[in-house]
Formats: sequence, structure tokens, C-alpha cells
Amino acid sequence: MAEKKEEETSFRVIDRRPFTTEGELRQEIVAEQEREREQEAKKEAAAAPSPAATPADETKKPSVDTPKRSAPLRI
Repeated sequence: MAEKKEEETSFRVIDRRPFTTEGELRQEIVAEQEREREQEAKKEAAAAPSPAATPADETKKPSVDTPKRSAPLRI
């Protein structure tokens, strides 16, 4: 007969429900939502062009006198 071995398990139950039994949002969920909002704000701030870059971009625009390139003709 095989011996029963005591196995060490790292099984944990994590309650991922967003609401308590009273119907209120859990504190962990509120904190997680705030962190997500902060991360999104940081991403948007990094993606937005800085005000100092705007005047430099205007100088790169072609003037009215500059002819535009046309597409190559196919024969």
C-alpha cells in the first residue's frame, strides 16, 4: 500500500469579486482603478507633443512656393 505523502501546496484562494457582501466596492478595486487612471494619464502625457516642439514643426512645413511631387506615370 502506498504511503500518503504530505504535499506542500501553495494553493491560495483569492477573492476577485469587485463588491463586498454589502454591495460596496472593495478597497483593492478602488485602488487598482486609481492606479490604472494614473498610468493612462502618464501615457497620454508622454504621447502628447510638447508645446516647445510645436514651433519647430511649423518651420518644417513646405511653403506655398514649393512644388509637390507627383506620382510616377505608368505607361
